[in-house]
Amino acid sequence: MNSVNLIGRLGQDPRIDEEGQKWASFSLALNRVYRNDSGDKVEHTDWITIVAFNGLVRSAKRLSQGDRVGIEGRLRSRVYEKDGERRTAVEVLADRIHFLNLKDRPEGVAEEEEEQ
Repeated sequence: MNSVNLIGRLGQDPRIDEEGQKWASFSLALNRVYRNDSGDKVEHTDWITIVAFNGLVRSAKRLSQGDRVGIEGRLRSRVYEKDGERRTAVEVLADRIHFLNLKDRPEGVAEEEEEQ
């Protein structure tokens, strides 16, 4: 089974392919708070790369930095080369985007969702 469900905020505006239709990607900030061994409160942010294809690109175009969204999708790992060095990336391929809190939406408007 390969299933991922996340809720977080966009770290920056989505990157869209040059044609504006094939793919979009953005980083999602997932915040967590815990206590370390000394009992001190620690806040940590995980940054997850989200990739959307096809029909979800239209949805991603509506997003901007700071928007709160829910993502349903699946994990994908890929290998690529940068500066002659082999690297591995793990990202989430979005199957569905839930708009939880968009900055440009008037208050009181119900949650929307888009799926691929």
